[in-house]
Amino acid sequence: MFNPQQIPRVFAQPLGCDFSQNLVDGLITHMADTPPEAMARVDLYVNTQRMKRRVQEIFYQRGAGFLPRIRLITSLSDDPLMLANLPEAAPSLRRQLLLGQLIQQLLQAEPSLAPISATYDLVQSLSALMDEVQGEGVTMADVVNLDVAEHSEHWGRSKRFLEILANYWDQNALTDPQDRMRHISQLYAQIWAQNPPQHPVIIAGSTGSRGETAAFMQAVANLPQGAVILPGVEPAEPAHLWHSFKTPSATLDHPQAGFAKLFEVLGIERSDAPVWYEAAPANPARNALISLALRPAPMTDQWMQEGPDLIPQVTTATQDITMIEADVQKEEALAIAICLRNAAEQEQKAVLITPNRTLTRRVSANLARWGIEADDSAGVPLQLTPPGVFLRSIAGLFGRPLAPQNLSALLKHTLCHSTEARPEHNLMTQRLEVAVLRGGPPFVSLDTITHWADGKKSTPEQVIWAAWIARVFAPLAQTTHLPLAAWIDLHFTTAEALAAGPSGEGSGILWDKAAGRRAREVMDELRQEQAHGGHMSAIEYQSLIARVLSTEVRRDAQFSHPNIAIWGTLEARVQGADLVILGGLNEGIWPENPKPDMWLNRDMRKQLGLLLPERSIGLSAHDFQQAMGAARVVISRCLRDGEALANPSRWLMRLTNLLEGIGDTGKEAVRDMRQRGDQWVRLARLIDLPVHSAPAIAHSPPAPRPAPVPPKGARIDRLSVTQVQRLIRNPYEIYARRILGLRKLEPLGKQPDALARGIAVHAVLEQFSTEYPHALPEEPRAAFLASAEKVLARSVPWPSARHLWLARLAQVADWFLAAEATRRRLGVITATERSGELYFKELDFTLSVQADRLDQGQKGLRIYDYKAGKPPTSSVVKVFDRQLHLTALIAVRGGMDGMPGAPVEHLEFIGMHSDQTTLPIDVDDETIVTTEDELKQLIGYYNIAGHGFNAHDKEQLNQDIGDFDHLSRRGEWTDSDAPEKIEISDEI
Repeated sequence: MFNPQQIPRVFAQPLGCDFSQNLVDGLITHMADTPPEAMARVDLYVNTQRMKRRVQEIFYQRGAGFLPRIRLITSLSDDPLMLANLPEAAPSLRRQLLLGQLIQQLLQAEPSLAPISATYDLVQSLSALMDEVQGEGVTMADVVNLDVAEHSEHWGRSKRFLEILANYWDQNALTDPQDRMRHISQLYAQIWAQNPPQHPVIIAGSTGSRGETAAFMQAVANLPQGAVILPGVEPAEPAHLWHSFKTPSATLDHPQAGFAKLFEVLGIERSDAPVWYEAAPANPARNALISLALRPAPMTDQWMQEGPDLIPQVTTATQDITMIEADVQKEEALAIAICLRNAAEQEQKAVLITPNRTLTRRVSANLARWGIEADDSAGVPLQLTPPGVFLRSIAGLFGRPLAPQNLSALLKHTLCHSTEARPEHNLMTQRLEVAVLRGGPPFVSLDTITHWADGKKSTPEQVIWAAWIARVFAPLAQTTHLPLAAWIDLHFTTAEALAAGPSGEGSGILWDKAAGRRAREVMDELRQEQAHGGHMSAIEYQSLIARVLSTEVRRDAQFSHPNIAIWGTLEARVQGADLVILGGLNEGIWPENPKPDMWLNRDMRKQLGLLLPERSIGLSAHDFQQAMGAARVVISRCLRDGEALANPSRWLMRLTNLLEGIGDTGKEAVRDMRQRGDQWVRLARLIDLPVHSAPAIAHSPPAPRPAPVPPKGARIDRLSVTQVQRLIRNPYEIYARRILGLRKLEPLGKQPDALARGIAVHAVLEQFSTEYPHALPEEPRAAFLASAEKVLARSVPWPSARHLWLARLAQVADWFLAAEATRRRLGVITATERSGELYFKELDFTLSVQADRLDQGQKGLRIYDYKAGKPPTSSVVKVFDRQLHLTALIAVRGGMDGMPGAPVEHLEFIGMHSDQTTLPIDVDDETIVTTEDELKQLIGYYNIAGHGFNAHDKEQLNQDIGDFDHLSRRGEWTDSDAPEKIEISDEI
């Protein structure tokens, strides 16, 4: 097939060509003079499974004939010819578990390095480092000889740990894939040196960026009938640039720098690598433009020299480039999806290439709107499939109190109680949520669920269902530290019990579908290796499960669209398409930010001869250069990343800067590219706008600002003194709450919000007043904080909130106690948290109160109201917040429980806030009478005169949010709109 030569045989395939198609065409051309069966003796090594399938498809399309023996380079570690000379391969999961135990010991000895929950994140990074070290042939001596004298102590600890690890792992030599692959490459080189194969051996599609792959490529290239075919080699790279890559100070972030290093290892020059198959690039002018734009930074002055030469070709180079610049990633994903849909309708092959998996998931979701499922090379991580989410949710409950949010999410999961009785389960879950979980405590007691099921209106099915819940969840929070085997058993038992339902038979559909079967295989594999896991905490097990599930991928390519695909950068190197979309072209995505390395810094990596961060940038630049060589290209980015502006990719900036710098022709080209992209962005913005076919609906006016007038039989019959303020400020809220009988749906479980803090502060002050009803103790601050700590420990279940609120009370303690001493001299505490009410017969209305504190002064009662925040201002109290005045009215009229009517001499708001302010209010008999008259006028205004309950009538701030704003359709009207009366009929 090949003529003899004295140097390694390397071929290059230029940019802008379909590599797989050219590979097959060249292979057939080179073997044109051989008999047909000679093709079956060709060993062809490719870099990905997808390329293998593509090459096979191209051969199939050519009709009947022999196929070469197509293998993956990565399968060398399992080469059957070499297995006899190698120890048994260690499962990847076993290595993770063994490394996990070592890192556990490290973190226990050095807790400042990382939290114990980071164990398996560190395992992943350490596994990647071990693979790289083994692939590059780094020895134990190299690690020992690392010079860390000028580095911080952290790197010294890291080196010592790596030395321990290297000594340990030396006992397991040749059991890891990278180590085995490098060893096999060396064995092949030794065997072939004595007895080289006479049939063709070809490696195609790899760039040789990893050490073990480069070693195997070197062995193949030196065979009599061996050859290496490289993708995306630039044929016209200037000689001075090519040679600069070989200097010690050369930059490695150029797309062709890796080839220069590979050629240096092979001992050949650029001219020694002819083209494998002569094929015209899709757009040679664009290749030249991109090549100049990507020159290394020290050579960008060449833009001034060579840029003008490109002016005649700029239009040809850019006419098929579209630049999408969307506002946010959601808009970018939709614009890309529309591009792909358009290509599918025109029966063109289109592909999205991006390293951003969030963007690809958004694009896939948008394509699903039109029934298009893209062939995604990355697939869906198993942890994001229904079984993966189900298993992770269960593991998340281990060793933790049962939160209402977690319980509700798990009970509503499609795999929970996945039997024929699923509808009944959904009904029970809804009832439990409303009765127990919403507005309940922050953590669920299983006894509470059992008590709920034993209620008067319960059914036998409800009792059985609640008993099942209690039985399944009871063991979870009690376990904190177990052997891995026990964790796995508990996980299996819980998952299958939840999936089976109360009957306990089978496991529902948990393991039935493809994702479920794969999840079962992963869990079974973990069970097989459980002896190597040792003991671990609940949080470590949760991290392990998340890590194991995230490394597995589910692919359903058989159901995907034949012409629409999503590729990673590795697959894109050796395939072609009619339309190529480069998505997410922002800095930090293309190229990706270097991942932090816990174990080695840049200098240590350089000492060991490992890949430096800029080398990965060079590989990413090569992917970009190859993709830009396609016939039609869409380059896409979003202008904002969350709340911050996003920077465009450095390659996109280089391209636009070069074009805009060569004159008006280049500026016009950039403008045209953006205009073509703006068309897709406009479509993305229009596609989600509501379209109404009926003219009456299309022109319907927005809802008015409502002021409902209920029928005479539905009036306000009862309010608390605090609700009176809401009646003044937002009457619509009182209408919805007291007349319609509506209430806000409480969240799942209580949260440490302002309401919870207010309740806690009131409880603290009530407790202190109860313990010391007369004089203050000798050490008032210590006694006050001790009382507060006792109350908060009893009533506040959130540890962080408990400590924070106690600190806030300590901040105001001295101020409060100094004022409290004065209050004790002026009166004697008579009652705390005393309820009361006052009935107005002429209005058929009851006013109620829960008074914080009543003191008996010299001339009458002194009424105090505690505020966890700032007290209201005097102007607000004068018009709106009449809470203390109304409390005084009830006290004077004898409405307080167990207390006769008595005069009131003083009112005061006490703000337990860092501002340390109070608001004393003067009160006399005339004030009480005026307050009563104003209340009767206010209630009569609605109950007798029949006025409408205006929405947001006198709110303090425009942005104040009410519980019933959605009911009043706020947003369709503004606070400046006049309220519109709406007569409510009493007819049903």
